[in-house]
Amino acid sequence: MRKVLVFIGLCVAIIGAGWLDYITGLVPDVALFYLIPVGLAAAYLGIGWGVAVSAFAAVSQFVAHPARAVGEEPSILLVDALLHFTVFAGAAVTIGFLAARLRSIRELKARRDFDIGVARKLHDSMQVTDYRSVPGLDIAHCLVPARELGGDFLHIQKAPTGMFLCIGDISGKGMSAALFTALVHDSLKHSMDSFSGLDDLAQQLNERLFHGAPSEMFATAFLGLVDSEHVHFINAGHVPPLLRRAIDGEIVELTTASGLPFGVSENFPGRMGRVAFDPGDVLLAFTDGVTDSFALRGHASESMHALLAERFGEESQQIATAVIEAALGDPSHSQIDDIAVACLRRLGGLEAPVLEPWSI
Repeated sequence: MRKVLVFIGLCVAIIGAGWLDYITGLVPDVALFYLIPVGLAAAYLGIGWGVAVSAFAAVSQFVAHPARAVGEEPSILLVDALLHFTVFAGAAVTIGFLAARLRSIRELKARRDFDIGVARKLHDSMQVTDYRSVPGLDIAHCLVPARELGGDFLHIQKAPTGMFLCIGDISGKGMSAALFTALVHDSLKHSMDSFSGLDDLAQQLNERLFHGAPSEMFATAFLGLVDSEHVHFINAGHVPPLLRRAIDGEIVELTTASGLPFGVSENFPGRMGRVAFDPGDVLLAFTDGVTDSFALRGHASESMHALLAERFGEESQQIATAVIEAALGDPSHSQIDDIAVACLRRLGGLEAPVLEPWSI
């Protein structure tokens, strides 16, 4: 019913164009005023309705043709009307086709946005950021994906002998990387159920990713275990975290030999390192979204050392936020990679109750 009413309205508009055509004479040509209702009909009602309006417009143009008043042959006027119908109908088909394609694109985008929204909710459902404070540690994190879904991840969980930290980066971006992070989180949670040490956990994670993921995908990661005196760690091809000592201001980069990413080789060759983590010390870990950013590219290491030294006395959340702000830099430059940051400050002993796992 609505389409019929619109069609009647457009026909009335065409009658008005015919009246205008009749009173203005041969000059100027008002064919455009016939074409506007034709285009509207094709765009909003469909090609069939557009062709019908084209026929009505051609008939109106034939009836109201100003040449009729000067004795022009009806056959010539009829040919002119047929030519106008051809033009009007061609325009209706073109406009109707383009409008239909545009509606299809909008529907596909709406479905894509819906699917991404569902995927984001599922992705976020694995991530718990509302965690309780940990006695002895000041913990903070920031995570900024470059697209709707990201491939950077963080996982922090109470372990039998301390606090476990994993920060990593999946090869690639977007949906595939986000799905891969689900596999990483599941592997970490499964491994933590029977945690016996970083070495075994790293081997289990590597085996799960090597056999359970496409061959072209892998994950760089830093695995750390914070106990009452040290940080035990394995660096699997990840950007080295920085540890700044409170006693003398020294900044140590946490790297280990044979830092091959997870999922590349069936046997993980990584070795474990250990460094003292005394009261007042700060551990800052981040992904290559920081080091490869436009703002820090070429001088990221120096910038992060300087930032950690300058912000050393601040809380962990302030330091993590400062790293994000430094990486994002000039708003005119778009973010090219996901960014994840974790900051831990030793406040004292690590006698903390067992906590539920939380991850990002």
